[in-house]
Amino acid sequence: MATTLMLPGHLLSMATQATAKALCSGDLKHIDTELNIYSEAGIDFQIRVLANLANKSGVTRELRPSGSSSPERLLKQAVNKARNPFLPFEPSMFVCDLGETHAVLLNKFNVVNNHLLIITKHFEDQRSALSKADLSYLSVAMQAFPALGFYNSGNEAGASQKHRHLQLLPTAELATNIPITPVVLKNTLHSVKYCLISSLKKNVDARTEQLWEFYSRSIEQLSLNGGEGFLKPYNLLVFEDWALIVPRSQESVKGISINSLGFAGLFLVKNNEEMRTLQQHGLLKALSAVAVTR
Repeated sequence: MATTLMLPGHLLSMATQATAKALCSGDLKHIDTELNIYSEAGIDFQIRVLANLANKSGVTRELRPSGSSSPERLLKQAVNKARNPFLPFEPSMFVCDLGETHAVLLNKFNVVNNHLLIITKHFEDQRSALSKADLSYLSVAMQAFPALGFYNSGNEAGASQKHRHLQLLPTAELATNIPITPVVLKNTLHSVKYCLISSLKKNVDARTEQLWEFYSRSIEQLSLNGGEGFLKPYNLLVFEDWALIVPRSQESVKGISINSLGFAGLFLVKNNEEMRTLQQHGLLKALSAVAVTR
């Protein structure tokens, strides 16, 4: 396991090969979902419902089936895993190294294909501030294929593990374009406190500098500095040409967990009842509830 990601395009082929092997061995646990497109305020939100609990009617897309394990059980295992799954990580989840300090892994419990994790090889707390290296390797990885990068900074922000891990979600696996854009954000979530940067550069070094300056500035502007060396909970989303940081006030609304992907317009619920609850409550209202008001 000494491969280093150097050239654009390598990561996707490595991930595809690792996925094929992990599926054959049964180590990769794909969580089946059914996708519903729900329009609110002109936004086509994506709500994924765990497939074995979902009502089959009205489904706009269904991911391929895999295995006989219960999706709800797999999701519970993923969230409540007692040990640190990254020290050591499962060899079958390994995709490649990113230099001496970081590695890329498959997300063992994935909802979409090629959902990747960028982890630190040594323990770094998910609640502590990201390093410039974290953002640099995220920028390197995002050159490989169109993707949404995101980070949940602790339990209240939707993190299920304490060990530092950034995530990469291929946009090709989504049913539509990212529902929430800077224009949508500015026109809808008026009461939510956030920081936004537009026009991110493509060059890795320039992009890293932009993200690092944006991240450092946002920590101050959003008053994210907490006690004991940790930051207050927040979500970070990085797109092809813009990035967003949203402070969090709570992890869920109406008992439904929301992580960074909610602020991209992407939701995961356990059953149709939760989906209806979310729709009746209002998705924009739910995002405002878990964020921090201005």
